[in-house]
Amino acid sequence: MNGKISISVVIPTFNSSGTIVRTLHSLERSKFDRNKFEVLVIDDGSTDDTRQRITEFQKKTELQLRYFRQANSGPGPARNLGIHNARADVIAFTDADCIVDEDWLSVIYRSMMIDRNVIVSGDIRTRDFLISPWKTAPIGSSGVTANLAIRYSRLNGLLFSEENLFLGEDTDFVLRAQALGYGVTHVAEMKVEHPPHIYSLGQMIKRVMQRKNEVLLYKKYGEKVDRSFGWPFRPMAFRLSPATVIFVIAVVFFLFALKENHLLFFLCVIAALFLFFILYFYRYAVTNNFNDEKIPMGDRIKTLIFLLIYIPFFIMARIMGSIKFRFFMV
Repeated sequence: MNGKISISVVIPTFNSSGTIVRTLHSLERSKFDRNKFEVLVIDDGSTDDTRQRITEFQKKTELQLRYFRQANSGPGPARNLGIHNARADVIAFTDADCIVDEDWLSVIYRSMMIDRNVIVSGDIRTRDFLISPWKTAPIGSSGVTANLAIRYSRLNGLLFSEENLFLGEDTDFVLRAQALGYGVTHVAEMKVEHPPHIYSLGQMIKRVMQRKNEVLLYKKYGEKVDRSFGWPFRPMAFRLSPATVIFVIAVVFFLFALKENHLLFFLCVIAALFLFFILYFYRYAVTNNFNDEKIPMGDRIKTLIFLLIYIPFFIMARIMGSIKFRFFMV
């Protein structure tokens, strides 16, 4: 360990050349002594001009900035590479599209060195009031690597999973740490802004198909990871609810139609069942965590159209994941 460095900031990046410099600028504005922290950018095999952007930034910044590159292996291995090369015992994680608060590092240092915490997480916020299906950001999430810090010497060599868990590496890490007896302390003053990702329809479909890897996370931890999923996406989300009754009735009619070969009835049941799912998810997507009256009609219509496309792909992803990992995630 370098005695002058108190905190190592690890930022994994993949094709984030459009945002990584903004993240680094936010670290330049930190009130924490610039001589006491370093920044490690871990390039996970980017195919854009990330390397060029970092090289240009290094020439004019006073940050202690180090750049590493690996073959595309995912965020877990990228963070592990950062851990292995960190010169400080306190390691802070954020993402290549986040903006850290000017007091972020000071709060982390106090939480680790004075309050003696081992793992701390903070608040993640976005300036956009409405996060629709076309754009996403983990508002208020706790224990995710967009805003997480660890005291590595106290974790007995614990590293991030090398498996592709798709947005679940941090959940997996925290659960394994808790199994070893380490708690995660939430520190509200530890603030990070996470601007929403704006996706095209094609990008969103690609993203949802990656959700098949969520099955592996659930296979490993079961209901312990329920909170990692939005409420409608949790296994057994319909259990002991009015929706369960409606769904079971619809399935009974579906099986009857199949048995009696009533094609028209068969198609009507499929349409009704699909509409039920759409409206159910629509209610969640539009009203969850927001004041319903503030959402413009255009966004409501866009959400409904999106769900008509999203839900079949989501169901397909879960089926593919269940086959791939030999675990029926229901």
